[in-house]
Amino acid sequence: MTDSVDREAEELITPEEVVPFQVDRDEAVTALRTWVTSRRFIPARLRKIQEIGALTKTFFPHWAFTLDAVATYRGERGEHYWALERHQTRANNRTRTELRRVLKTRWRPASGAMRRRFDDVLVPATTQFTLLQMERLAPWPLTRAVPWQPDRLVGCHTPRYDIAPEERLGAVKIRLGKTLRQSCYGEIGGDTQRLHSVDIRYSNVTHRLVLLPVWVAHYGYAGKSWQALINGVTGEVIGKRPYSLFKIALAVVAALLLGSAIVAGISLIS
Repeated sequence: MTDSVDREAEELITPEEVVPFQVDRDEAVTALRTWVTSRRFIPARLRKIQEIGALTKTFFPHWAFTLDAVATYRGERGEHYWALERHQTRANNRTRTELRRVLKTRWRPASGAMRRRFDDVLVPATTQFTLLQMERLAPWPLTRAVPWQPDRLVGCHTPRYDIAPEERLGAVKIRLGKTLRQSCYGEIGGDTQRLHSVDIRYSNVTHRLVLLPVWVAHYGYAGKSWQALINGVTGEVIGKRPYSLFKIALAVVAALLLGSAIVAGISLIS
């Protein structure tokens, strides 16, 4: 059993870079309290939150992908122009013919290929951190990254990666595919565009393991524990929080009353 564990440890990829914490513990607590108390519909008692439970300094592993892409597209370029059209109207048993300017679109085939290089496309390398959380906590300034050294992780919780880079490459391609398809519309040009097909080929794919700084916070309310994540560089906060059903109900009632008042006002005017 020991041999297999040692072999598994040897096969693990070592992080190449670490983004150091810029937000200290006191700043993290302040950011959390500001985030909690500034939310809409929070319970009144939560505005006086003083005690923060566990606040863990954590480095979450992420894969940073670099790759080249070639997108070959086929579509149509639309160019607007004005044309005069005859329109007939009938009133008092008489028919009138008038000319009107009508906006039309002239379509022409468009095709081509574009090349893009993507650097440092980040995706979580652990199931403890989701892609949505990463995007909501962004930006992640990799320009501040420093080479990995074991002593940089002292006093921090650092989970091992449990998602291989090969498993994450598909998610990267899906994300970049959306970006490339959107870019194709710009490449087609014109006043409007139709995109019929896009073929994307990737090459020169490389990856490295990067550790990103996150404060994992827990605070208590109404006998429950609520978790929040704080970007260790920017202080951005995301998480779950309690809501006041009473305040939500008041807001709904107020909206209904306002809607009724507007309808009544319109009825009086008409």
